[in-house]
Amino acid sequence: MVIAGIDPGFDGALAFLDTDSGGVAVHDMPVTKVGKQRMLDEHAIMEMFGEYDPIHVFIEKVQPKGQEGRASLWSFAYGAGIIRGITRVYCHIRGASLTYVMPQTWQKRAFKGMPKKGSTKGRSVHRAQELFSGVTLKTERGRVLDGRADALLIADYGKYELGQAEQPS
Repeated sequence: MVIAGIDPGFDGALAFLDTDSGGVAVHDMPVTKVGKQRMLDEHAIMEMFGEYDPIHVFIEKVQPKGQEGRASLWSFAYGAGIIRGITRVYCHIRGASLTYVMPQTWQKRAFKGMPKKGSTKGRSVHRAQELFSGVTLKTERGRVLDGRADALLIADYGKYELGQAEQPS
């Protein structure tokens, strides 16, 4: 069974965990440029769903942070809406299940047993590296790919919710 975890947004990612084979795949959110504006590549997202064919999708229920400007807020909401729409259509057509999960919910499970010091981003990357050691979470230049870490941990939360994973200690 394949479970998907999605960290929506331009810097997010899609993760796919195969509970039968133990396979793990994570992809940065596919983005294209139209002029100077970044846009999500809807076709690439749909192709990923087709390739991995998840039976349950867990997507982070995102909310604006409040300190963003109007243009940035619009872009964020537009991107999150695209992801939600594609996911809902995929789940409807394939008969897959969809669960929205608050960041605090999956993070509580993911960070269990970890010291509370450090940023959420840093703790996500650390835990994801522990659980998925074969996955690249940094670029060649050293930039942290926290969207990948979050998507992996959201999918891992989904595995736990579906009884396919143990609670971290």
